[in-house]
Amino acid sequence: MAVQELENPAIATALEAASRRQKTSRPDRRISVRIVVESDYLRESKAVVPAGQPNEHDPEFEQNREIMTRLLRSASHYKMDFNASTFHQKFIVRDFNKPKEAVLTGSTNFTPTGTGSNLNSVVCFHSPEIIDAYRREWNQINAGLFGRRSPVGHKAKEVTIGNTKVFPLFAPDHNPELVIVNAILKAQTSIDIAMFTFSGSSTIDDALLAALDRGVTVKGVLDRSQSAHDYSPHPALIAKGAQLRRHNVSTLPGFTKPGKLHHKSMVVDDKVLITGSFNYTGKANRFNDENVFFIHNSDVAAHFKAEITRIFDDLAVDF
Repeated sequence: MAVQELENPAIATALEAASRRQKTSRPDRRISVRIVVESDYLRESKAVVPAGQPNEHDPEFEQNREIMTRLLRSASHYKMDFNASTFHQKFIVRDFNKPKEAVLTGSTNFTPTGTGSNLNSVVCFHSPEIIDAYRREWNQINAGLFGRRSPVGHKAKEVTIGNTKVFPLFAPDHNPELVIVNAILKAQTSIDIAMFTFSGSSTIDDALLAALDRGVTVKGVLDRSQSAHDYSPHPALIAKGAQLRRHNVSTLPGFTKPGKLHHKSMVVDDKVLITGSFNYTGKANRFNDENVFFIHNSDVAAHFKAEITRIFDDLAVDF
């Protein structure tokens, strides 16, 4: 597992149970559970005092630290990243090179809000070629190679599954922003977006402006809090004719508390889905650890476009 934050108790319990379970093929060995997380969510602002002395714990991120302790006691392999920027990955590789191997990835952090109140997506792959790409990325992360120190040791490779092409990419290794821009520049009819953080420091906004000049329809939703920042490019896009709204957290039905629009998804021409952990920022492309994948399949694209449309119509308001 490579994930920005591990705070969800249910996920932690499942990991602990897995790490204590014996392999069916090797009863003398337990299942290997190896985890890398962002170090910022484990640190305490106050120094820990020696045993026997009064100790006032820092309550922030205490759940994360308790989960780490539980998993270490179950003999899980637990590491913190040392990327000076953000370790923003969100993926699991299960049973690599075995009959039930799979990858789970998407926009979802493994936290109570990530799984319980934010708008997110998760995608599972069962293709050996895609799983191999994520396993190689995990091995690189586990070796301590983060962010700008990441080697360009393996080229991005498009995989064909039946009639579907899938193109997994990792940042900063593969410069995914450039590939996203190329997809926008090839758009002929429409681009639909649901995006958490969108910054003018990326070149994606410039590509969208060029698409609008060509008559391409640009429609979508941005997170309310993130789009309130000066760096959000939505004013220029709306001025050019983009149909953009902001997610209205006060109208979410059935949620225990206000959530965020945490998607990082784009649908191009109703045919291509682009999603993953990658926000549209310069920092995501150059410094963070990220993953993004392209799925060339109209059925999958329609599934995500329907969610973007639902949010646009029912859970958003005009800027």
